[in-house]
Amino acid sequence: MSLQEGLAGLVAQESRPIMVEDAIKHSRFKHFPEAGEDPYHSFLGLPLLDRGLLPWIIASQTIPILAIAPMVVVVLGSLGYPPLVSKAVISMYLCFFPVAIGMVKGLRSPEVLQLDLMRTWSASQTQRLLKLRLPAAVPFLFASAKIAIATSLIGAIVGELPTGAQAGLGARLLSGSYFGQTIQIWSALLMASLLGVALVAAVGGVQRIVGRWMGAAAA
Repeated sequence: MSLQEGLAGLVAQESRPIMVEDAIKHSRFKHFPEAGEDPYHSFLGLPLLDRGLLPWIIASQTIPILAIAPMVVVVLGSLGYPPLVSKAVISMYLCFFPVAIGMVKGLRSPEVLQLDLMRTWSASQTQRLLKLRLPAAVPFLFASAKIAIATSLIGAIVGELPTGAQAGLGARLLSGSYFGQTIQIWSALLMASLLGVALVAAVGGVQRIVGRWMGAAAA
C-alpha cells in the first residue's frame, strides 16, 4: 500500500462519524424523546391525555349501580323516555369501564420497535393511530367486549327492578322474591346465564370474522 492510499483511508475513517452525525442532523427525525420522556406507552402517545383521562374513567365506576339505577329511571321517565331507554343507559354505564380499559391497554400494546419504525417513516400521529395502534387494539377490544356484554345483561336486569316492569328477567326475579316463588327465581337466573353465554358466543363469532378479514391466523 502506498503512502497516498494509506492517508486517504485514514481521512475516510476519521470523517465517518462526522458523516453519520450530519446524516442524523439532516434526517426526517424532527423530535427525539428526551430523558425521562416515554411517549410510546402513553395513551395515544399523549401523556397529558393519559394522566387526565384514566382517573375519570376509574372514578366513573365508584358509584354503585343499585344507587344510580333508580335515578336514571326517574330522570329519563320524567323526560318522556320509555323504560327501554333507561335500561339501555344503565347497561351502557356498566359496559363503559371494561371497554375503555381494554382499548387503552390495546392502544398501548404496540412495541417500541414498531413505533420507532413508524417514526422512521415520518408517520404522523393520525397515521400511527390508524395503521398501528387501532389494529393492535382489536384483540383487546373483543376481549373486553365479551366481559362488557355479559355485564350489560346484569345492567338490563337491574334496570327493570325500579321500573315496575311486568315482563323481563328482572321482573320475574322481583315477583318471585315477593311471593316466595323459588322455581321462578331459579328459572330466571338460568335463562340469564344461557342468554349471557349466547351473547358472549355471538361476540366471539364476530371476532373470528373480523380476524379473518384482518388476516389473523386461525386459533
